[in-house]
Amino acid sequence: MTDPPLSVRLTGKGNYRREFVSRVKERVKFWVLIALGIIEVFGVSLLFALALGPQQATSQQQPPQSTQQNAPAQQNSSSPLGQSAAPASSGNAPATGSAPPSPQEAQDYNAIEKETDPDKQLQLVKDFEKKYPNSSLLSDAYFFGASAAERKNDVTHALDYGQKSLKLRPDNLRSLILVASLLPLPQALQGTDQKKEQQLDESENDANHALQLLNNVQRQPQIPEAQFDKNKALIQAQLHAALGMAHLEKAVMAPKSPDANELASAEQEFKAAVQSPEPSPQDYYRLGEVYVRENKLDDAINAFTQAAKLGQGTLIQQYANNMIEKLKAAKAKSSNSSPADQQQ
Repeated sequence: MTDPPLSVRLTGKGNYRREFVSRVKERVKFWVLIALGIIEVFGVSLLFALALGPQQATSQQQPPQSTQQNAPAQQNSSSPLGQSAAPASSGNAPATGSAPPSPQEAQDYNAIEKETDPDKQLQLVKDFEKKYPNSSLLSDAYFFGASAAERKNDVTHALDYGQKSLKLRPDNLRSLILVASLLPLPQALQGTDQKKEQQLDESENDANHALQLLNNVQRQPQIPEAQFDKNKALIQAQLHAALGMAHLEKAVMAPKSPDANELASAEQEFKAAVQSPEPSPQDYYRLGEVYVRENKLDDAINAFTQAAKLGQGTLIQQYANNMIEKLKAAKAKSSNSSPADQQQ
């Protein structure tokens, strides 16, 4: 069973039809390609915690506690680098007003972290929330609830948990990455235009906040510098893609014609996204959509060509090739028409 589609595609004159595009083969690598079935947003945000180190997963840069016997245990099996995806709580002071986690609380949190079945993980998060409503680990537990819901393709509950995580800890970088990437997706944009605008603004704010926090992340000694730099670049690319998607959605929401300023911003963000060490075919495809809207047909063909190349064997390749054919046909028709025909 493949993932539901996840992109936006041009059809007809100025109509935007939202479709999902299979991402099974196009995800950011997670646990050295073991978990290929986890969708991209979760993969890159948890990859961040694994490869940059657990203390960097949230931005609570407070002095270490004098004792850590109550902190969640490090699970070596969770990471190719021998680290877990544990939150910053394992090395930092708890949130203001929260007591340090008890041994049982830490054990229950570790159970959430280690659970791989999304349904079981969601139940563990619900149990943890009821049992420890004031826990310093609750923001991170909500993050795992969000990622579990996302693996079930339940965007509504993924956003609910992600936003609850950020309400408790606005600088929770993992949750910022996840929420910023989900908010502009077509299946998440529901309701009135005003509500959609507010949601897209929230995505922009979260993505920019995450980029600022990411600039301050320090490499831990046990993390190889090359791996740190690569994973940081992967996360930055995803955040730029989220910004690009937000601007693209705003552009096509304009009442008469696409907003040129929003299109220009979308182009800039998607161009930054495809500079990733592992560029996504989805981002090239969306960049192609922006170029079409800007009437930059040659650039659009080049972007769709890259999307097809990177998305070989997926629906992305089919969609991109179809767009290339349509654009080439449009160019040929335009070049063969008389000046009078072109002015009509």
